Amino acid sequence: MKVRGTRAALRVLPVLMLVAGMTLSMLCGRHIPPDRPVIVAGPVEGSINVNYAFTATAVSPEGDSIAIRFDWGDGDTSDWSGYVASGEEVTMSRTWADTGTYHVKAQARTPAAAESDWSEPHPVTITGEPGTIKWRYETGVNVISSPAIGDDGTVYVGTWDGTLVALRPDGSVIWQFELNGFLFSPPGVGDDGTIYLGTSRSRFGSGYFYAINPDGTLRWRVYQGDELPCAGPAIAADGTVYVAGAIESGGGGVRAYDPDGNLRWRYEVGDWVCSSPAVGVDGAVYFGSSDSFLYALHPDGNLKWRAGTGYNGPSSPAIAADGTVYIGSGDGHLYAINPDGTRRWRYRTDGFVYSSPSIGADGTIYVGSSDRCLYAISPDGTLRWRYRTGHDCYSSPAVRADGAVYVVSDGLYAVTPDGELKWRYADASGTSSPAIAEDGTVYFEGSEKLHAIYGDSLLANTPWPKYGADSRNTGRVRRP
Repeated sequence: MKVRGTRAALRVLPVLMLVAGMTLSMLCGRHIPPDRPVIVAGPVEGSINVNYAFTATAVSPEGDSIAIRFDWGDGDTSDWSGYVASGEEVTMSRTWADTGTYHVKAQARTPAAAESDWSEPHPVTITGEPGTIKWRYETGVNVISSPAIGDDGTVYVGTWDGTLVALRPDGSVIWQFELNGFLFSPPGVGDDGTIYLGTSRSRFGSGYFYAINPDGTLRWRVYQGDELPCAGPAIAADGTVYVAGAIESGGGGVRAYDPDGNLRWRYEVGDWVCSSPAVGVDGAVYFGSSDSFLYALHPDGNLKWRAGTGYNGPSSPAIAADGTVYIGSGDGHLYAINPDGTRRWRYRTDGFVYSSPSIGADGTIYVGSSDRCLYAISPDGTLRWRYRTGHDCYSSPAVRADGAVYVVSDGLYAVTPDGELKWRYADASGTSSPAIAEDGTVYFEGSEKLHAIYGDSLLANTPWPKYGADSRNTGRVRRP
Protein backbone atom coordinates (compact mmCIF):
# COMPACT_ATOMS: atom_id res chain seq x y z
CA MET A 1 0.00 0.00 0.00
CA LYS A 2 2.82 2.35 0.76
CA VAL A 3 4.44 1.76 -2.64
CA ARG A 4 1.17 2.20 -4.49
CA GLY A 5 0.46 5.44 -2.55
CA THR A 6 3.85 6.82 -3.46
CA ARG A 7 3.36 5.98 -7.10
CA ALA A 8 -0.06 7.63 -7.09
CA ALA A 9 1.40 10.73 -5.53
CA LEU A 10 4.11 10.82 -8.16
CA ARG A 11 1.49 10.61 -10.89
CA VAL A 12 -0.59 13.49 -9.37
CA LEU A 13 2.40 15.71 -8.61
CA PRO A 14 3.02 16.91 -12.21
CA VAL A 15 -0.67 17.87 -12.52
CA LEU A 16 -0.53 19.89 -9.29
CA MET A 17 2.66 21.56 -10.42
CA LEU A 18 1.02 22.49 -13.74
CA VAL A 19 -2.01 23.98 -12.00
CA ALA A 20 0.19 25.88 -9.58
CA GLY A 21 2.27 27.20 -12.46
CA MET A 22 -0.80 28.39 -14.31
CA THR A 23 -2.09 30.10 -11.18
CA LEU A 24 1.25 31.78 -10.60
CA SER A 25 1.29 32.86 -14.23
CA MET A 26 -2.17 34.38 -13.89
CA LEU A 27 -1.17 36.22 -10.72
CA CYS A 28 2.18 37.43 -11.95
CA GLY A 29 1.69 37.70 -15.71
CA ARG A 30 -0.44 39.49 -18.26
CA HIS A 31 -3.81 38.80 -16.64
CA ILE A 32 -3.44 41.35 -13.83
CA PRO A 33 -5.91 44.18 -14.60
CA PRO A 34 -4.83 47.82 -14.76
CA ASP A 35 -5.41 50.15 -11.85
CA ARG A 36 -8.67 52.09 -11.83
CA PRO A 37 -8.40 54.96 -14.38
CA VAL A 38 -8.49 58.63 -13.47
CA ILE A 39 -10.31 61.23 -15.58
CA VAL A 40 -7.76 64.04 -15.63
CA ALA A 41 -9.55 66.54 -17.92
CA GLY A 42 -13.09 67.33 -18.96
CA PRO A 43 -15.68 70.09 -18.50
CA VAL A 44 -18.08 70.24 -15.58
CA GLU A 45 -20.72 72.18 -17.52
CA GLY A 46 -21.65 72.72 -21.14
CA SER A 47 -24.43 73.12 -23.68
CA ILE A 48 -26.41 70.71 -25.81
CA ASN A 49 -25.10 69.84 -29.30
CA VAL A 50 -21.53 70.89 -28.45
CA ASN A 51 -18.64 68.43 -28.63
CA TYR A 52 -16.68 68.07 -25.35
CA ALA A 53 -13.40 66.23 -24.82
CA PHE A 54 -12.58 64.03 -21.82
CA THR A 55 -9.13 62.64 -21.00
CA ALA A 56 -8.32 59.64 -18.81
CA THR A 57 -5.21 57.71 -17.88
CA ALA A 58 -4.52 54.35 -16.22
CA VAL A 59 -1.48 52.40 -15.08
CA SER A 60 -0.76 48.69 -15.54
CA PRO A 61 1.14 47.23 -12.54
CA GLU A 62 3.11 45.04 -14.96
CA GLY A 63 3.75 47.82 -17.46
CA ASP A 64 1.41 46.36 -20.07
CA SER A 65 -0.11 48.62 -22.71
CA ILE A 66 -3.70 49.63 -22.04
CA ALA A 67 -6.87 50.65 -23.85
CA ILE A 68 -9.54 52.93 -22.36
CA ARG A 69 -13.25 53.37 -22.95
CA PHE A 70 -15.80 55.84 -21.52
CA ASP A 71 -19.28 55.40 -20.09
CA TRP A 72 -21.01 58.68 -21.03
CA GLY A 73 -23.64 58.49 -18.32
CA ASP A 74 -26.55 58.40 -20.75
CA GLY A 75 -26.66 54.65 -21.33
CA ASP A 76 -24.05 54.72 -24.09
CA THR A 77 -20.47 53.47 -23.83
CA SER A 78 -17.67 54.27 -26.27
CA ASP A 79 -15.61 51.70 -28.15
CA TRP A 80 -12.23 50.77 -26.71
CA SER A 81 -9.43 53.09 -27.71
CA GLY A 82 -6.26 51.83 -29.35
CA TYR A 83 -3.58 50.51 -27.00
CA VAL A 84 -1.18 53.04 -25.51
CA ALA A 85 1.69 52.75 -23.08
CA SER A 86 0.85 52.39 -19.41
CA GLY A 87 0.21 55.82 -17.91
CA GLU A 88 -0.38 57.61 -21.24
CA GLU A 89 -3.52 59.71 -21.69
CA VAL A 90 -6.47 58.82 -23.90
CA THR A 91 -8.92 61.50 -25.07
CA MET A 92 -12.41 60.99 -26.49
CA SER A 93 -15.25 63.41 -27.21
CA ARG A 94 -18.98 63.37 -26.63
CA THR A 95 -22.01 65.47 -27.62
CA TRP A 96 -25.28 65.40 -25.67
CA ALA A 97 -28.60 66.32 -27.27
CA ASP A 98 -30.55 66.57 -24.01
CA THR A 99 -30.05 68.72 -20.93
CA GLY A 100 -29.15 67.12 -17.62
CA THR A 101 -26.24 66.07 -15.43
CA TYR A 102 -24.22 63.15 -16.78
CA HIS A 103 -21.71 61.12 -14.78
CA VAL A 104 -18.85 60.18 -17.10
CA LYS A 105 -16.65 57.19 -16.12
CA ALA A 106 -13.62 55.48 -17.65
CA GLN A 107 -12.45 51.86 -17.70
CA ALA A 108 -9.09 50.35 -18.79
CA ARG A 109 -7.98 46.91 -20.03
CA THR A 110 -4.81 45.09 -21.15
CA PRO A 111 -4.31 43.11 -24.38
CA ALA A 112 -5.10 40.01 -22.34
CA ALA A 113 -8.57 41.50 -21.76
CA ALA A 114 -8.06 42.03 -18.04
CA GLU A 115 -10.43 44.92 -17.25
CA SER A 116 -10.11 47.46 -14.46
CA ASP A 117 -12.86 48.77 -12.23
CA TRP A 118 -14.66 51.87 -13.48
CA SER A 119 -13.23 55.23 -12.44
CA GLU A 120 -14.87 57.64 -10.07
CA PRO A 121 -17.66 59.51 -11.92
CA HIS A 122 -16.91 62.90 -13.45
CA PRO A 123 -20.18 64.90 -13.46
CA VAL A 124 -20.94 67.30 -16.32
CA THR A 125 -24.09 69.43 -16.41
CA ILE A 126 -25.43 70.09 -19.89
CA THR A 127 -27.83 72.96 -20.43
CA GLY A 128 -29.60 74.34 -23.47
CA GLU A 129 -27.96 76.26 -26.25
CA PRO A 130 -27.20 79.81 -25.06
CA GLY A 131 -29.90 82.26 -26.06
CA THR A 132 -32.68 79.69 -26.29
CA ILE A 133 -35.76 79.42 -24.13
CA LYS A 134 -35.71 77.24 -21.04
CA TRP A 135 -39.26 78.06 -19.95
CA ARG A 136 -41.78 80.89 -19.77
CA TYR A 137 -44.21 81.87 -17.05
CA GLU A 138 -47.35 83.58 -18.35
CA THR A 139 -48.44 86.39 -16.07
CA GLY A 140 -51.36 87.55 -18.22
CA VAL A 141 -50.60 91.16 -17.34
CA ASN A 142 -47.65 93.47 -17.71
CA VAL A 143 -44.62 92.92 -15.53
CA ILE A 144 -42.87 96.27 -15.13
CA SER A 145 -40.53 95.21 -12.36
CA SER A 146 -37.31 93.21 -12.61
CA PRO A 147 -36.95 89.72 -11.11
CA ALA A 148 -34.96 88.90 -8.00
CA ILE A 149 -33.35 85.54 -7.21
CA GLY A 150 -33.08 84.14 -3.69
CA ASP A 151 -30.05 82.27 -2.42
CA ASP A 152 -31.91 78.98 -2.90
CA GLY A 153 -32.62 79.76 -6.57
CA THR A 154 -36.23 80.86 -6.08
CA VAL A 155 -37.24 83.51 -8.60
CA TYR A 156 -39.48 86.36 -7.43
CA VAL A 157 -41.40 88.53 -9.87
CA GLY A 158 -44.21 91.02 -9.36
CA THR A 159 -47.03 91.76 -11.79
CA TRP A 160 -48.81 95.02 -12.56
CA ASP A 161 -52.05 93.80 -10.96
CA GLY A 162 -50.34 93.39 -7.58
CA THR A 163 -49.30 89.73 -7.41
CA LEU A 164 -45.94 88.57 -6.13
CA VAL A 165 -45.06 85.16 -7.58
CA ALA A 166 -42.36 82.78 -6.30
CA LEU A 167 -41.11 80.27 -8.88
CA ARG A 168 -38.76 77.30 -8.73
CA PRO A 169 -35.81 77.20 -11.13
CA ASP A 170 -37.86 74.81 -13.33
CA GLY A 171 -40.64 77.40 -13.70
CA SER A 172 -43.20 75.79 -11.41
CA VAL A 173 -45.05 78.04 -8.98
CA ILE A 174 -44.24 77.77 -5.27
CA TRP A 175 -46.71 80.38 -4.09
CA GLN A 176 -48.46 83.62 -4.99
CA PHE A 177 -49.18 86.54 -2.69
CA GLU A 178 -51.91 89.04 -3.55
CA LEU A 179 -50.84 92.58 -2.71
CA ASN A 180 -53.16 95.52 -2.11
CA GLY A 181 -52.70 97.62 -5.23
CA PHE A 182 -50.64 98.03 -8.35
CA LEU A 183 -47.04 96.94 -8.31
CA PHE A 184 -44.39 99.44 -9.33
CA SER A 185 -41.26 98.35 -7.54
CA PRO A 186 -39.00 95.36 -8.20
CA PRO A 187 -38.65 93.00 -5.23
CA GLY A 188 -35.54 92.87 -3.09
CA VAL A 189 -34.51 89.88 -0.97
CA GLY A 190 -32.88 90.32 2.43
CA ASP A 191 -30.11 88.22 3.91
CA ASP A 192 -32.70 86.16 5.82
CA GLY A 193 -34.81 85.55 2.69
CA THR A 194 -37.48 88.17 3.42
CA ILE A 195 -38.89 89.72 0.24
CA TYR A 196 -39.52 93.48 0.24
CA LEU A 197 -41.58 95.51 -2.25
CA GLY A 198 -44.16 98.28 -2.43
CA THR A 199 -47.55 98.92 -4.07
CA SER A 200 -50.19 101.60 -4.47
CA ARG A 201 -53.97 101.38 -4.66
CA SER A 202 -54.04 103.34 -7.91
CA ARG A 203 -51.53 104.73 -10.35
CA PHE A 204 -51.04 107.55 -7.88
CA GLY A 205 -52.72 106.81 -4.58
CA SER A 206 -52.16 105.35 -1.17
CA GLY A 207 -48.97 103.35 -0.90
CA TYR A 208 -48.06 100.24 1.07
CA PHE A 209 -44.72 98.65 1.66
CA TYR A 210 -44.56 94.89 2.29
CA ALA A 211 -42.25 92.37 3.90
CA ILE A 212 -43.10 88.80 2.82
CA ASN A 213 -41.67 85.68 4.46
CA PRO A 214 -39.88 83.12 2.24
CA ASP A 215 -42.89 80.78 2.62
CA GLY A 216 -45.23 83.37 1.09
CA THR A 217 -46.87 84.59 4.29
CA LEU A 218 -47.08 88.22 5.34
CA ARG A 219 -44.39 89.34 7.75
CA TRP A 220 -45.52 92.95 7.96
CA ARG A 221 -46.77 95.83 5.89
CA VAL A 222 -46.76 99.56 6.50
CA TYR A 223 -49.07 102.24 5.17
CA GLN A 224 -47.25 105.12 3.48
CA GLY A 225 -50.24 107.37 2.86
CA ASP A 226 -50.05 109.19 -0.45
CA GLU A 227 -46.36 108.40 -0.90
CA LEU A 228 -46.08 105.72 -3.55
CA PRO A 229 -43.15 103.25 -3.33
CA CYS A 230 -42.23 103.52 -7.01
CA ALA A 231 -38.73 102.00 -6.99
CA GLY A 232 -37.05 98.92 -5.64
CA PRO A 233 -35.78 98.93 -2.04
CA ALA A 234 -32.21 98.80 -0.80
CA ILE A 235 -31.31 96.55 2.12
CA ALA A 236 -28.35 97.44 4.31
CA ALA A 237 -26.09 94.93 6.06
CA ASP A 238 -27.79 95.66 9.40
CA GLY A 239 -31.21 94.88 7.93
CA THR A 240 -32.37 98.48 7.47
CA VAL A 241 -34.63 98.76 4.42
CA TYR A 242 -34.60 101.98 2.39
CA VAL A 243 -37.68 102.81 0.31
CA ALA A 244 -37.99 105.57 -2.29
CA GLY A 245 -41.35 107.24 -2.85
CA ALA A 246 -43.25 109.80 -4.91
CA ILE A 247 -46.34 111.90 -4.16
CA GLU A 248 -48.68 112.92 -6.97
CA SER A 249 -48.56 116.54 -5.85
CA GLY A 250 -44.83 116.58 -6.46
CA GLY A 251 -43.15 115.63 -3.23
CA GLY A 252 -41.24 112.51 -2.36
CA GLY A 253 -38.37 111.13 -0.35
CA VAL A 254 -36.75 108.08 1.18
CA ARG A 255 -37.86 106.16 4.27
CA ALA A 256 -35.75 103.88 6.45
CA TYR A 257 -37.47 100.92 8.14
CA ASP A 258 -35.96 98.52 10.63
CA PRO A 259 -36.34 94.75 9.97
CA ASP A 260 -39.60 94.75 11.97
CA GLY A 261 -41.22 97.49 9.88
CA ASN A 262 -40.73 100.37 12.31
CA LEU A 263 -39.93 103.72 10.71
CA ARG A 264 -36.44 104.90 11.66
CA TRP A 265 -36.45 108.12 9.67
CA ARG A 266 -37.74 109.82 6.54
CA TYR A 267 -35.81 112.25 4.35
CA GLU A 268 -38.04 114.48 2.24
CA VAL A 269 -37.15 116.21 -1.02
CA GLY A 270 -39.23 118.55 -3.13
CA ASP A 271 -39.96 116.17 -5.97
CA TRP A 272 -40.46 112.52 -6.89
CA VAL A 273 -37.91 109.88 -6.00
CA CYS A 274 -38.32 107.04 -8.49
CA SER A 275 -34.68 106.01 -8.26
CA SER A 276 -33.91 102.92 -6.20
CA PRO A 277 -31.57 103.76 -3.30
CA ALA A 278 -28.03 102.40 -3.23
CA VAL A 279 -26.01 101.64 -0.10
CA GLY A 280 -22.26 102.24 -0.05
CA VAL A 281 -19.52 100.47 1.87
CA ASP A 282 -19.75 103.04 4.67
CA GLY A 283 -23.54 102.72 4.90
CA ALA A 284 -24.24 105.97 3.07
CA VAL A 285 -27.47 105.98 1.05
CA TYR A 286 -27.56 107.39 -2.49
CA PHE A 287 -30.59 108.16 -4.66
CA GLY A 288 -31.63 110.43 -7.50
CA SER A 289 -34.61 112.76 -7.52
CA SER A 290 -36.69 114.52 -10.16
CA ASP A 291 -35.48 117.79 -8.60
CA SER A 292 -32.26 117.25 -10.61
CA PHE A 293 -30.05 116.18 -7.73
CA LEU A 294 -28.25 113.06 -6.62
CA TYR A 295 -28.45 112.81 -2.83
CA ALA A 296 -26.07 111.18 -0.38
CA LEU A 297 -27.37 110.58 3.16
CA HIS A 298 -25.62 109.37 6.26
CA PRO A 299 -27.05 106.12 7.71
CA ASP A 300 -28.90 108.22 10.31
CA GLY A 301 -30.79 110.09 7.57
CA ASN A 302 -28.87 113.37 7.67
CA LEU A 303 -27.69 114.92 4.43
CA LYS A 304 -24.10 114.20 3.50
CA TRP A 305 -24.15 116.10 0.19
CA ARG A 306 -26.16 116.56 -2.98
CA ALA A 307 -24.88 116.95 -6.52
CA GLY A 308 -26.58 118.40 -9.59
CA THR A 309 -27.26 115.71 -12.20
CA GLY A 310 -30.06 117.09 -14.33
CA TYR A 311 -33.53 115.57 -14.27
CA ASN A 312 -33.36 112.15 -12.63
CA GLY A 313 -36.01 109.66 -13.60
CA PRO A 314 -35.91 105.96 -12.77
CA SER A 315 -32.14 105.59 -13.16
CA SER A 316 -30.65 104.24 -9.95
CA PRO A 317 -27.07 104.82 -8.73
CA ALA A 318 -24.23 102.34 -9.15
CA ILE A 319 -21.23 102.51 -6.81
CA ALA A 320 -17.70 101.66 -7.96
CA ALA A 321 -14.91 100.16 -5.86
CA ASP A 322 -13.31 103.61 -5.38
CA GLY A 323 -16.60 105.13 -4.19
CA THR A 324 -17.47 106.89 -7.46
CA VAL A 325 -21.25 107.04 -7.96
CA TYR A 326 -22.70 106.71 -11.46
CA ILE A 327 -26.26 107.66 -12.39
CA GLY A 328 -28.19 108.32 -15.59
CA SER A 329 -30.28 111.42 -16.21
CA GLY A 330 -33.20 112.58 -18.28
CA ASP A 331 -30.93 115.29 -19.68
CA GLY A 332 -29.22 112.56 -21.71
CA HIS A 333 -26.03 112.25 -19.66
CA LEU A 334 -24.38 109.56 -17.59
CA TYR A 335 -22.91 111.31 -14.53
CA ALA A 336 -19.86 110.28 -12.52
CA ILE A 337 -19.80 111.82 -9.03
CA ASN A 338 -16.79 111.66 -6.71
CA PRO A 339 -17.23 110.32 -3.16
CA ASP A 340 -17.19 113.94 -1.87
CA GLY A 341 -20.09 114.97 -4.12
CA THR A 342 -18.11 116.82 -6.79
CA ARG A 343 -18.61 115.97 -10.43
CA ARG A 344 -15.87 113.89 -12.03
CA TRP A 345 -17.34 113.90 -15.53
CA ARG A 346 -20.49 113.44 -17.54
CA TYR A 347 -20.99 111.67 -20.86
CA ARG A 348 -23.65 112.75 -23.34
CA THR A 349 -25.77 110.16 -25.15
CA ASP A 350 -28.31 110.89 -27.89
CA GLY A 351 -31.35 110.13 -25.75
CA PHE A 352 -32.70 109.95 -22.20
CA VAL A 353 -30.70 107.79 -19.77
CA TYR A 354 -33.37 106.09 -17.68
CA SER A 355 -31.35 102.88 -17.55
CA SER A 356 -29.44 102.18 -14.34
CA PRO A 357 -25.69 101.76 -14.92
CA SER A 358 -23.67 98.63 -14.19
CA ILE A 359 -19.93 98.24 -13.69
CA GLY A 360 -17.57 95.69 -15.23
CA ALA A 361 -14.45 94.10 -13.76
CA ASP A 362 -12.15 96.64 -15.44
CA GLY A 363 -14.27 99.59 -14.30
CA THR A 364 -16.15 100.02 -17.57
CA ILE A 365 -19.62 101.50 -17.03
CA TYR A 366 -22.48 100.05 -19.07
CA VAL A 367 -25.75 101.93 -19.53
CA GLY A 368 -28.64 102.08 -21.98
CA SER A 369 -30.27 105.11 -23.57
CA SER A 370 -33.53 105.92 -25.33
CA ASP A 371 -31.43 106.38 -28.48
CA ARG A 372 -31.58 102.55 -28.70
CA CYS A 373 -27.93 102.09 -27.79
CA LEU A 374 -26.04 100.23 -25.11
CA TYR A 375 -22.99 102.27 -24.11
CA ALA A 376 -19.65 101.15 -22.69
CA ILE A 377 -17.90 104.10 -21.02
CA SER A 378 -14.35 104.05 -19.65
CA PRO A 379 -13.79 105.10 -16.02
CA ASP A 380 -12.29 108.36 -17.38
CA GLY A 381 -15.56 109.23 -19.15
CA THR A 382 -14.59 108.39 -22.73
CA LEU A 383 -16.54 106.14 -25.05
CA ARG A 384 -15.26 102.60 -25.52
CA TRP A 385 -18.07 101.50 -27.81
CA ARG A 386 -21.80 101.59 -28.27
CA TYR A 387 -24.06 98.88 -29.64
CA ARG A 388 -27.32 99.75 -31.34
CA THR A 389 -30.34 97.60 -30.46
CA GLY A 390 -33.70 97.61 -32.20
CA HIS A 391 -35.62 99.66 -29.65
CA ASP A 392 -35.27 102.12 -26.76
CA CYS A 393 -32.82 100.76 -24.22
CA TYR A 394 -34.36 101.44 -20.81
CA SER A 395 -33.20 98.16 -19.32
CA SER A 396 -30.29 98.12 -16.91
CA PRO A 397 -27.44 95.94 -18.21
CA ALA A 398 -26.10 92.88 -16.40
CA VAL A 399 -22.37 92.15 -16.69
CA ARG A 400 -21.28 88.53 -17.03
CA ALA A 401 -18.22 86.88 -15.54
CA ASP A 402 -16.64 86.62 -19.00
CA GLY A 403 -17.07 90.37 -19.57
CA ALA A 404 -20.04 90.13 -21.95
CA VAL A 405 -23.18 92.14 -21.17
CA TYR A 406 -26.90 91.34 -21.19
CA VAL A 407 -29.44 94.06 -21.94
CA VAL A 408 -33.15 93.97 -22.78
CA SER A 409 -34.64 95.97 -25.64
CA ASP A 410 -36.48 94.32 -28.53
CA GLY A 411 -35.27 91.04 -27.07
CA LEU A 412 -32.49 89.93 -24.78
CA TYR A 413 -29.07 90.81 -26.19
CA ALA A 414 -25.74 89.27 -25.22
CA VAL A 415 -22.99 91.67 -26.31
CA THR A 416 -19.29 90.78 -26.17
CA PRO A 417 -16.74 92.86 -24.19
CA ASP A 418 -15.72 94.38 -27.56
CA GLY A 419 -19.23 95.53 -28.41
CA GLU A 420 -20.16 92.78 -30.88
CA LEU A 421 -23.36 90.76 -30.81
CA LYS A 422 -22.82 87.33 -29.25
CA TRP A 423 -26.42 86.18 -29.49
CA ARG A 424 -29.96 87.51 -29.19
CA TYR A 425 -33.19 86.04 -27.91
CA ALA A 426 -35.81 87.88 -29.97
CA ASP A 427 -39.12 86.44 -28.78
CA ALA A 428 -39.93 89.24 -26.32
CA SER A 429 -39.33 92.91 -25.65
CA GLY A 430 -39.45 94.95 -22.47
CA THR A 431 -37.70 97.21 -20.00
CA SER A 432 -36.89 94.60 -17.36
CA SER A 433 -33.35 94.36 -16.05
CA PRO A 434 -32.01 90.82 -16.46
CA ALA A 435 -31.02 88.64 -13.50
CA ILE A 436 -28.46 85.82 -13.72
CA ALA A 437 -28.85 82.65 -11.64
CA GLU A 438 -26.09 80.45 -10.24
CA ASP A 439 -26.48 78.02 -13.14
CA GLY A 440 -26.20 80.82 -15.71
CA THR A 441 -29.93 81.01 -16.49
CA VAL A 442 -31.02 84.55 -17.42
CA TYR A 443 -34.41 85.80 -16.22
CA PHE A 444 -36.18 88.83 -17.61
CA GLU A 445 -39.70 90.17 -18.14
CA GLY A 446 -41.13 90.79 -21.56
CA SER A 447 -44.46 90.69 -23.36
CA GLU A 448 -46.47 89.67 -20.27
CA LYS A 449 -44.18 86.74 -19.52
CA LEU A 450 -41.22 85.93 -17.35
CA HIS A 451 -38.62 84.32 -19.60
CA ALA A 452 -35.94 81.89 -18.45
CA ILE A 453 -33.16 81.77 -21.05
CA TYR A 454 -30.17 79.45 -21.21
CA GLY A 455 -27.03 81.50 -20.62
CA ASP A 456 -23.36 80.72 -20.98
CA SER A 457 -21.76 82.66 -18.11
CA LEU A 458 -22.39 83.68 -14.51
CA LEU A 459 -22.79 87.12 -12.97
CA ALA A 460 -19.57 89.15 -12.81
CA ASN A 461 -17.89 89.51 -9.44
CA THR A 462 -17.74 93.32 -9.42
CA PRO A 463 -19.02 95.95 -6.96
CA TRP A 464 -22.10 96.67 -9.11
CA PRO A 465 -22.62 94.23 -12.03
CA LYS A 466 -26.40 94.75 -12.45
CA TYR A 467 -29.45 96.63 -11.24
CA GLY A 468 -29.63 96.30 -7.46
CA ALA A 469 -25.94 95.24 -7.27
CA ASP A 470 -26.67 91.49 -7.02
CA SER A 471 -29.18 88.82 -7.97
CA ARG A 472 -31.23 89.53 -4.83
CA ASN A 473 -31.54 93.24 -5.75
CA THR A 474 -30.27 94.32 -2.33
CA GLY A 475 -28.98 97.64 -3.67
CA ARG A 476 -25.89 97.18 -1.52
CA VAL A 477 -22.43 97.54 -3.00
CA ARG A 478 -20.60 94.24 -3.29
CA ARG A 479 -17.09 93.55 -2.11
CA PRO A 480 -15.51 91.31 -4.79
